[in-house]
Amino acid sequence: MPQFDTFIFSSSLFYFIISFFTLLYLNYTQYLPRIGSLLKLRHKLIQKPTITKTNTEALNNSGMLFTKILSNYKYN
Repeated sequence: MPQFDTFIFSSSLFYFIISFFTLLYLNYTQYLPRIGSLLKLRHKLIQKPTITKTNTEALNNSGMLFTKILSNYKYN
């Protein structure tokens, strides 16, 4: 089997380790913080108090509020 060939096994293992740790680093520095901040934003939007008949204008503007918050959110 070619993947167990002793001549190329060490270089395959080397490049596997390099690519694994590169992807791990990118996950921790780029992708996970973005996902975490979006989850916090979602949690904040869900925890808003329920809207009653007295503030139906807020109900109509809730979609605009969500898009305004997302437009202000910056991706690094």
